[in-house]
Amino acid sequence: MNQEKYIRVLEETISKLQEENHELKRKLKSGGRKEKLNTRTKAYMRLDKEAGATIRDLAKKYECSIGLVHKTLSEGKEVSTMDKVLDFEILYRDDVIAHVVVDRKEQIVDVKQFTDHPVHKQFKQKEVTMQDIAKWLRSRCFPETRFNKDQLLQDLGLKTYSPLSIVKKTHGLQLEDYYWVRFKGERLCYDDIKIRD
Repeated sequence: MNQEKYIRVLEETISKLQEENHELKRKLKSGGRKEKLNTRTKAYMRLDKEAGATIRDLAKKYECSIGLVHKTLSEGKEVSTMDKVLDFEILYRDDVIAHVVVDRKEQIVDVKQFTDHPVHKQFKQKEVTMQDIAKWLRSRCFPETRFNKDQLLQDLGLKTYSPLSIVKKTHGLQLEDYYWVRFKGERLCYDDIKIRD
């Protein structure tokens, strides 16, 4: 009786190990060359492009071909086809603490801050650039290196890591604070989107 039970346990264990082995082999199979640019590099490339870098500049900076730059940027269509003018408010609970307008075509950034409180002031510098806005949006997202990033993107209905796209879905909410983003045309208050009291 003990020997039969022992054999059954061994058979089940072998079966599970074979399944795991098969799954690992499937994951390891790659359909070609290893990608030259990782996801993080691609995201930075898109941000550099949004900030005004030329295709040739990007190819030189990231040490790749112009064709690869074109391909990488076209993979991020959701980033490049978004509104040419980005208009949003930054709120602390229901208090508007800043209004941001970015004309991506003309490379103009207009930030009006409605607080001088050092904690609530989101941009400390006098001249806010597109890179500053991109960095701030990135700070309102889960890290690109997060272990379950792909699952989170899928849950949000996104294919690639784009801070602006993520913030449009999450309103930049985080558990650590009460800041959030309301885009032009939205009629939301903190109670509509809060994840904690």
